[in-house]
Amino acid sequence: IACVNVANLLLARAAVRQKEVSIRIALGAGRQRIIRQLLTESLLLALLGGALGLVIVFGAVKAIRIFGPENIPRLSEIGIDGSVLLFNGLIALLTGLIFGLAPALRASKVDLNETLKEGGRGAGDSSPGQHRFRKILVVIEVALSLVLLIGAGLLIRSYQRILNAHPGFNPHNVLAMRMSLPGAKYPAPESITDFYKRICDRMKALPGVEAAGTTYSLPMSTVAFAWEPITVEGYLPRTAHESIIANVRIVNPDYFLTMGIKLLQGRYFNEHDRKGENDSIIINEALAERYWPNESPLGKRLQRASSKNWQNVVGVIRDTKQFSTEKEPPITVYFPFEQYTARSMYLVIRTTQDPTTMTAAIIREIQSIDPEMPVYDVKSMEQRFSDSLSRRKFSVF
Repeated sequence: IACVNVANLLLARAAVRQKEVSIRIALGAGRQRIIRQLLTESLLLALLGGALGLVIVFGAVKAIRIFGPENIPRLSEIGIDGSVLLFNGLIALLTGLIFGLAPALRASKVDLNETLKEGGRGAGDSSPGQHRFRKILVVIEVALSLVLLIGAGLLIRSYQRILNAHPGFNPHNVLAMRMSLPGAKYPAPESITDFYKRICDRMKALPGVEAAGTTYSLPMSTVAFAWEPITVEGYLPRTAHESIIANVRIVNPDYFLTMGIKLLQGRYFNEHDRKGENDSIIINEALAERYWPNESPLGKRLQRASSKNWQNVVGVIRDTKQFSTEKEPPITVYFPFEQYTARSMYLVIRTTQDPTTMTAAIIREIQSIDPEMPVYDVKSMEQRFSDSLSRRKFSVF
């Protein structure tokens, strides 16, 4: 678009300089000399434009490295190297040559009698051929601009839809942080379960805390995602090689309430869902609709590849976006923490105020139970949600 615009401006400039060119030709300047002069001017303008473009690019690259999202791979390695400089120089030369040649050729074809005589065309007029050519350039420029405008509009519309998509949970006023229990200090599953239970009880007692829960993996985070083959009772695979891979999550009973995840059927986990009592699981609606589309999944059974026991479906929850709002949620199975313990867990806390203001108090409570416990990956769910959109936001703006 910029090159076509430059070509049109050069044509208009050539039309204005017709009388000047006619005088030069009348004084003995040859056509080749006139073309060389006009091409030299065009090339000089192109090289100056290329140099200005490089200055803008250096500043833009620096801004990208400073303000770009952290999850863009190798962002720190973005820079201007010799190949970019060479490409920029060649483009500037070609632009000056190609888009300066046509105006130069047209400007050198003048009718001395018609241009110089009294009452001839004014300095700003152009021949019908020049006028048609400039119209063609305007049409090309408008067409390219329209394509660019449509592309930008679709990009913004797509971003708006993603921004308005419901993640399946309520990220407002929720803080999440990760802890990992050392095996030497917490060797038995009972000690792990007791630690996280005490932590949640302490959190609920803090002023300003509405609910607290734990989970092995967290939405909008790439940390600790677990995938495992499962068997659905009564489902016949369509091929011998078909396998069902589900996203597996371990949560405590208060996790769903803390995250604001809606229950669609059945119930949440409770204190009776313990190891050796009820092999209970909760599934998301994507799994329910895929394998029990026309019936209730409550009471149906699944089996993990790593376990010989069958688990009973006691509840169905709303789908939650796991990796980003752009991707469809995977089929997901939730297991109660009392039955499948994990040393590394996320602690999620819902508060009545900005949760980041309570970070110090929450960490103090954790370290009052275990002073050596490291707490890391501390972020609000709103921040995690915003981070998941960072690449898309970066491409839009």
